Amino acid sequence: MGNNSSLENQNGIQSEIPIFVCSTYEDLKGYRNAVETVLVEMDFNIRGMEFFGSRTGNPKQECLKAVRECKTFIGIFGMRYGSIDKETEKSLPHLEYEEAIKLNLPVLIYLIDEEKQPVLPKFMDTGEKAEKLRILKEQLKKNHTVSFFTTPDNLEKRIAQDVPRMISEIKKQKAKGLDVFRRSYEDWKSFGLLAGKDRTRFLLDTLEKILPNDNELEFIIRSVNSEVLFESHKQFLKLNKKASIVSICSKILKNSAEPYFLRWQTLELLAETDPSSAKNVLWDVYKDPNSWDIKNDVLYMLGKCDPENAVIEAKKVLLSDSNFKMREKAAFVLGFANPDEESRKSLEKGLFDKRREVRSRCAIGLARIGHPSSGPLLLKALTKDKSYKARGKIAYSLMAFRDDPKIKKFANENDFPKWWWESDPSGVWGDYI
Repeated sequence: MGNNSSLENQNGIQSEIPIFVCSTYEDLKGYRNAVETVLVEMDFNIRGMEFFGSRTGNPKQECLKAVRECKTFIGIFGMRYGSIDKETEKSLPHLEYEEAIKLNLPVLIYLIDEEKQPVLPKFMDTGEKAEKLRILKEQLKKNHTVSFFTTPDNLEKRIAQDVPRMISEIKKQKAKGLDVFRRSYEDWKSFGLLAGKDRTRFLLDTLEKILPNDNELEFIIRSVNSEVLFESHKQFLKLNKKASIVSICSKILKNSAEPYFLRWQTLELLAETDPSSAKNVLWDVYKDPNSWDIKNDVLYMLGKCDPENAVIEAKKVLLSDSNFKMREKAAFVLGFANPDEESRKSLEKGLFDKRREVRSRCAIGLARIGHPSSGPLLLKALTKDKSYKARGKIAYSLMAFRDDPKIKKFANENDFPKWWWESDPSGVWGDYI
């Protein structure tokens, strides 16, 4: 079954499970020392503000980066809210906690016992900060089974009891994930059966625990379906196996006998994983006559991975290709991939294409570019177009040119709705990107 070391040599020793310790600092210094002492004795890898040293990022960036590098989170909250981040108006401990929740990390929360443990006035927030802290503590009590502590020794004992239980549960989940993966992988090798939707989602959630080799990684990539496609990209990228993902996706993409959806979703994954490596593979696929079914999708993705050359190709495609899906994707590329004057002129010609899908996409692209000369042409296209759906897209695109006197007059005379006058024109492109 492939390289068993990727599945079997993972006993989950403590040092492989980094723990982020979150708290304010000066007021809880003694408590942090006690926590670090007990965690070091249990051979855990600890992350926290004391270990940052000199770094290039700002404090918020470094704190959140450290949380993302950890597998578990311990939050210790006294009577201080912490330094406020101006952008979010939240404290760093508050942001660290939210990042842990976003990452779905196992969380242990400890609150100082306000009735039993005296606190020096200089270590107590007042006013707005105190209110923010009160709201945060209410949220913590609502979302977690919190523990209350008094002295540093008291907190140390609680940590010594709680952390081993948490790690034991993590190991159980890891063992379950490995067991499910083994059975799924064997079914694929023996019978060609891919994992179903729910099992694939479970495998993706435990991917970092499985640590698959290349054969096993290919099985998981092949199992991904439309319902978990985009969330799967984040999970694959966490593996730090860029070269392997590029190799697997390239092999699948270049095989025209593979199912269309599989090739399409590996196209997305390849471009997200390594755009610079992807462009050479994509051009090979684009030029392959056997890849006609996915050629328009490849052109679209080349607009992201190799915009300069994709624009050159898209100009030719929009004005000459017999396949309207190719022309539609070409219009899309010309609208977002380094648009220049030639791109704009090509899109303006495309406004009068025989297919409404192409005309609509050209209108959206011209709204994105926003050159004043395109407004009158869009207005002309709107009055001449016989397709209800195309007219709707063109009228929508005209929002980007509503300061033009002729367009403003036309909109007034035809009772354009209130939202057309008030909406942000950038939404025209954002709705269709």
